[in-house]
Amino acid sequence: MPHKQVGGSGFQNLKSGTLATWPPRASANGRYLVGDNGLPFLLVGDSPQPLFVNVSTTDALTYYASRQGYGVNTLWVNLLCADYTFGRTDGKTFDLVAPFNTGSDPSTYDLSTPNSTYFSRMDTFIRTAENYGIGFLLNPCETGGWLGTLSGNGNTASYNYGAFVGARYKNFPNIIWMNGNDFANYTDPTDAAYVEHVMQGIADNDPYHLQTIELMAAASIPQSTTSLDSTASAGLCTLNAAYSYDITYDILRHGYGQSPTTPTFLVEANYEGETLFSETDVPLRQRKQMWWTMTSGGCGHMFGGYPSYRLTTSPDWKVNLDATVVQNAANTMKFLKTRRWFDLVPDTTNVFLTGGAGTYGTNNTRVNASSYATAAVTADGHFGLVYTPGSATLTIAMSKMAGATSARWYDPTNNTLGSLITGSTIANSGTHNFVASGNNNAGDPDWVLVLEA
Repeated sequence: MPHKQVGGSGFQNLKSGTLATWPPRASANGRYLVGDNGLPFLLVGDSPQPLFVNVSTTDALTYYASRQGYGVNTLWVNLLCADYTFGRTDGKTFDLVAPFNTGSDPSTYDLSTPNSTYFSRMDTFIRTAENYGIGFLLNPCETGGWLGTLSGNGNTASYNYGAFVGARYKNFPNIIWMNGNDFANYTDPTDAAYVEHVMQGIADNDPYHLQTIELMAAASIPQSTTSLDSTASAGLCTLNAAYSYDITYDILRHGYGQSPTTPTFLVEANYEGETLFSETDVPLRQRKQMWWTMTSGGCGHMFGGYPSYRLTTSPDWKVNLDATVVQNAANTMKFLKTRRWFDLVPDTTNVFLTGGAGTYGTNNTRVNASSYATAAVTADGHFGLVYTPGSATLTIAMSKMAGATSARWYDPTNNTLGSLITGSTIANSGTHNFVASGNNNAGDPDWVLVLEA
């Protein structure tokens, strides 16, 4: 595929200021993504899943411009969208354009009869986003609302539909294919086969784009899964999506340790403005999810916020685009994009952060209930990070650093880096205690310890 060089908001090269470009692919070591121009690609994504059916192609430009301004480079959007993800029950667009010519809703649509008017509009949504450096986690047939459609059409039709969208969009640079969506039935061979046939149809006709799947809650991993947890679809996945409403460091470390080595990102966690399992929605919860991800081997993260997630008119999504979660994501990106985030190795055995991490949670430990500090350091010892959600004394093995080291506290709520903690560099020998005391600019106790040799 002759990849088009479009502006992106991934990693900014320290020397040239160049941005990573779509489409991304796996790095040589399988730990992160690189853009089409070879630069590390930091995936920073929002989740307006019903965008293509709830708004016009013109209004979508408002969304694109907003997210470009915050450094967001990826949007999770469903190519087919019904009421499960806040579209219409019949799967039509807001102005009643149906995705298929035969049938009247997801229970009766014939996948072999795509409506050219509908898919031409989808083309426009995707093409115009290129101008904003934005690409899509594009779900061809999300399983929350359309698994019954796949079942009703059967495996051959499911494959042919995958072949159709794969061939149609293979030359669009700004796509990562994402299947599933709360796909708890992936353990059922019959239901899994429908989705795998779509994935195979895409893979056979579009060898250029990454492909992943969002599973859900296997019995052995409550509320947490990665794409590679399904042995059936794992062979089709070239990107590993981690999904958890619980402590994201646990599922990201799980993904980091899976084989084959595959870049892992946080595809979904708790959204701002929504409360699950009676857990209070607070900005600190969103920052925990993001920073735990990026210090636990993640190559990026998605987020979501209501009402922009649902794209409703009451409340109006257009006046609710500047949510706190978006600002937190922007700060994460601004800090990491000028540093070697892609070389960080998670400190899973606490040989770098030797004291003060706190109590490691279990699979079903809620985010608000954990103050566990996560750490990562590059193999050459030139850059290390520790994210601590609460005030604590952190003991660092300075011998893991390459030389005399500067240490600063970073405030993730306003993107500010403090002065040298000791007033000078610290020798790379023995251990050193760092005390995170007091609250940050937002009045919360979370900080990032930044160590640079």
